[in-house]
Amino acid sequence: MLQLRLATLNDLPAVMEIFDQARLFLKQNSIPQWQDGTPNKNTFFEDIKQEDLFLFVNETEILGIAALKLGPDPFYDVIKQGEWLSDAQYYTIHRFAMSSKYRGEHLSEPFFKELFEIIVKRGIYHVRIDTHPQNAGMQHVISKLGFQYCGIVEVKQEQSDPIRKAYELKIKQE
Repeated sequence: MLQLRLATLNDLPAVMEIFDQARLFLKQNSIPQWQDGTPNKNTFFEDIKQEDLFLFVNETEILGIAALKLGPDPFYDVIKQGEWLSDAQYYTIHRFAMSSKYRGEHLSEPFFKELFEIIVKRGIYHVRIDTHPQNAGMQHVISKLGFQYCGIVEVKQEQSDPIRKAYELKIKQE
């Protein structure tokens, strides 16, 4: 059974392994996202301490990782070549990565849907995400989920290539 759970400090080695796999995948595909040392182990440590890092798991292993951060996100204060859908309170999904073992098995969509359930349970109905302009795979997944392209933001912690495409989704209330 696939489910979502909060990461613990005991999960940090497995989290870093999945993140390193994702970073390598991006590098092998000439996508400069995550190639300058950020995020790093300390980033994930802080995510875990703040209870923001979620794991998508089956009965025996971690399939994916993602951080859910309650806005406002300082990187989203300025958006160029567009605008956000709403000024409503939102969550941001950061550091979304799947284990290389499960890449291509179409598990990103159910993982995102589990994250959306958490967001709605917390009384929020807007979610934002960004990705590198060359990360066509992630752009495909988030567009398929209904995210709308809103414009360009700068993720200043990634100094070598900070430009990101930014998206927002209003989660439908069922």
